[in-house]
Amino acid sequence: MVASTLDARDEFGTQKVNEASYTSKHMAQIFGDGFSFSGFEKDKIWLKLDDQYLDVSDVSGADDDGDGRALCVADFDDDGDPEFFVHNIQRERHMLYRNDLDLGARGVKVQLRATKGPWQAPGAIIRVSAGGRTTAQLMSIGTGFVSQNAAELIFGLGEATEGTVTVRWPGRGVEEFGAVKAGGKVLLVEGAGKPADLPRRTFRLRDPGVPGLRIAEGAKLPQLELVDAAGKPVTVAVAGRKKPLIVNLWATYCASCVAELGDLAKLAAAGNDVVLVSLDSREDLGRAQELLKKQGIMLPSYFAAETGFEKLLDPERLPLPTTLFFAPDGTLTEALQTTIDHWSGFSKAVGGS
Repeated sequence: MVASTLDARDEFGTQKVNEASYTSKHMAQIFGDGFSFSGFEKDKIWLKLDDQYLDVSDVSGADDDGDGRALCVADFDDDGDPEFFVHNIQRERHMLYRNDLDLGARGVKVQLRATKGPWQAPGAIIRVSAGGRTTAQLMSIGTGFVSQNAAELIFGLGEATEGTVTVRWPGRGVEEFGAVKAGGKVLLVEGAGKPADLPRRTFRLRDPGVPGLRIAEGAKLPQLELVDAAGKPVTVAVAGRKKPLIVNLWATYCASCVAELGDLAKLAAAGNDVVLVSLDSREDLGRAQELLKKQGIMLPSYFAAETGFEKLLDPERLPLPTTLFFAPDGTLTEALQTTIDHWSGFSKAVGGS
């Protein structure tokens, strides 16, 4: 459970960034604008290997730079391993990190039911012995800042096929519950002396979407609402075209974006429909146009509108460069979040150059 509602009170009106009243009186606006007290420090996750810890923050995808204020650990898909649910105070973005280690039936899940005192038995100590080792966990309620983990404990058994379980009930004695099998999910009722099996209801959590995109691959988009170099609204058709459309999202401050402009020009010269969409600010429209002119890039070039285009993407989460591939009917077939030369069809499209 995570407390995730930010009660924004508009007592002081909208403040201007960097004014004293912005930081001293209007905290809700600060968080709503996406500012972070943590300095955008990225989250860390460590994997224990023997007597060392390996930093897997990057490869796991958990290195988010949001201002995390609550962490809930639970087996959301009931497959026997824990997932992480993180609440970031910035714009109330919630992150669910799916555990894909797929270790199979290597552990046991335990729930408690006390018959004396609080039924969830906070303060109880559960010990599971397997393979010559004993692991202990405490059943606690309210395990984090404005959050708590699920009242269900997960014990790894290693290579053992079963383990023995004991519970020290809070303020009372130790009770032995006997053996539990690897892959099991059991309920330990105080005084029962043996575990009761619980059914597993496993399912697969949805695959994560493309970072920064608000539409999924397979969705159809009829058109793009953009602006031209003069800042005037422009509508670019996506559906109803004779050929697929390649939309490259770039910015002048992105070195990789600038470096790949020549490759995008090669795609267009080979007969592909290529459109550039700059995410530069309105003040930098001229700078972007000047850069394209200097490099001799003659591709259709537009800019993201302040409204409308944000329905397609979240510019603060979108890595650049990102290239979107649309079928003639407007279906998003692929989103490439690296330079265009990593696209599987690049060599074929430009004739092996």
